[in-house]
Amino acid sequence: MQWGRCLSFSRPTSTARPSPLPSCVLTKACCWTRADFLLDCRLGAGRNLTPGGQHVPAQIAVGPIHHLRLTVTDVARSREFYTGLFGFQVAVESPPAGDPSAEAMYPILWGGVVMVSGNLLLGLRPVAPRDDRFDEDRVGLDHLSFGVAGRADLESAARLFDERGIPHGEIKRLDGFGIDILPFRDPDNIQIELTAPIS
Repeated sequence: MQWGRCLSFSRPTSTARPSPLPSCVLTKACCWTRADFLLDCRLGAGRNLTPGGQHVPAQIAVGPIHHLRLTVTDVARSREFYTGLFGFQVAVESPPAGDPSAEAMYPILWGGVVMVSGNLLLGLRPVAPRDDRFDEDRVGLDHLSFGVAGRADLESAARLFDERGIPHGEIKRLDGFGIDILPFRDPDNIQIELTAPIS
């Protein structure tokens, strides 16, 4: 579909197959812009009915990220990194081999650990080959970013990284986004940033 071109859609008859287009498109016969389409759908015109007569929203409203789980090569090493550097607390970890509950917990924890910091849960899953390393140029995660209060926290973090021998980049200002960032890597080369609002 090319936005801005004249669209001539008619209402489907009762014998017509259901259209894959939202109903807000089917009820218009004019030269639409993409903005017109999005606004109309957000206002509720884009809701469809299921065969049972229930409304289906055009979009799913989501909140903040609930949890992340990282695939790592060494759970103990990564656990120490995230608890020691960021203060994550262990919430639950896999039972040791031979424990009667180990088999039942495996499909949930995958032999790993779940940690908590504030409202964020961070899981570690030890299924990557030992010699594997993260690459943001492959399909999947590019990086993750933890927020901090201000630039002073980024400067303090850079000093802590230096003290602990953790390689990191320089603090960069992204004026267009209103943030400063400090990039670094975890033990599996996963790209992480600390992000602070520009004050």
